[in-house]
Amino acid sequence: MADYNITDESIADYQEYLDYYYDGSIPEKDCFEWDCPDIYGIIYRRSNEVNIVLEFFTILVNIFHLLILTQKELRSTSIFILMMGVCIADIFGFVISIYDHGIERFWFQELSNYFDLLSDTSPYQCLSLDYMLVEISTSVKNLLTAATRPISIWLSIFIAAIRTLSVAFPMSNRIQKLAKPMTATLVVLIVGFFWFVYYSWHYFYVEVLWFPDHTFPDCLYIYQMQAPNGSVLAYPLKKYDIMQKREDFEYLVRIVPAVLYPFLAIFLIVELIKIRKRRLRMNSSEKENPDNTTKLILLMTFSFMMSEGLAGVSNFVNIVYARYANDRTQYALEKNPKRNGNFYSLLYSVADHVLLNFRSLNALSHFFVCYWMSSQYRDTVKRILCCCGSNRKVLT
Repeated sequence: MADYNITDESIADYQEYLDYYYDGSIPEKDCFEWDCPDIYGIIYRRSNEVNIVLEFFTILVNIFHLLILTQKELRSTSIFILMMGVCIADIFGFVISIYDHGIERFWFQELSNYFDLLSDTSPYQCLSLDYMLVEISTSVKNLLTAATRPISIWLSIFIAAIRTLSVAFPMSNRIQKLAKPMTATLVVLIVGFFWFVYYSWHYFYVEVLWFPDHTFPDCLYIYQMQAPNGSVLAYPLKKYDIMQKREDFEYLVRIVPAVLYPFLAIFLIVELIKIRKRRLRMNSSEKENPDNTTKLILLMTFSFMMSEGLAGVSNFVNIVYARYANDRTQYALEKNPKRNGNFYSLLYSVADHVLLNFRSLNALSHFFVCYWMSSQYRDTVKRILCCCGSNRKVLT
């Protein structure tokens, strides 16, 4: 038995800890916003509830958005083809998120039971501890969840890049080729293929095992009786560090676009200001028409940075904390005994759920941005909604 050095001082310290946390004697003046455990729960629950509502409306709005983008008059524009890819990625990502929320809240109990039958892992409880069982349905869901977000992000960056290059070099033949629908379709396919491979290449290490030859002897008898006599897909845990290294650099997937996108937006705004000044000099006597393009670009940039930039910072902080958890916990306890080892994990979890609201708002804003920026898009919406007559000519 280990020799524990229990002293009167350690007992007193532990009793003080119990009194401080569990007898309700925390002085009101010491209960700051981030020191009260209830505050975490309130923020976590409220942000989660708000995000579910936002995700639901995001799916509905983006389905209508996709219906607009698939119209013939918009399919001939590269920007709208790229936006179509963004829309499809967002719909898949948020549908899976709503499904996960529904499973947690027992909204889809019958559907959940059906998938449980398809992915029942109980017969494989005796799988060797050197391997991790691969469930096809869960793996596909996780792949879609991981890949759809960067697909949406980088297609948005390509939209900003094409718009910026078209304004900066309007007479360039190469830039005109980039603006062709065929090129945009190719970009959507390449971006989608890249991120699906990026988040799934570790599956190349998956092995097909003959299950009876890869069980551990101490498995419970009840599980041994259920063990199937066949093959199973399994991932070797000796390769798990490959996935972990990718997770360590996941924050770059968030931060790099959040830095690149504002750079493109600033460059585009500068070019638009130059064009505006040239037009004013050439047509000084004419009244200037209002142009909301610059404001909309700034709005998109701000929304994008709030969604992806803060998520990248949050992810990076979590990685640093996980790597130096022991030192940080010891430091926190020395500085403030109230902040135990769970403080930083709890803070990250709350922050992560709050930031999900920004992502939902960013995806929800795409329809409204397109509507405000493009007269062609507005005319298509009005035609579908029969607001202005079906025979109205669509502006190009």
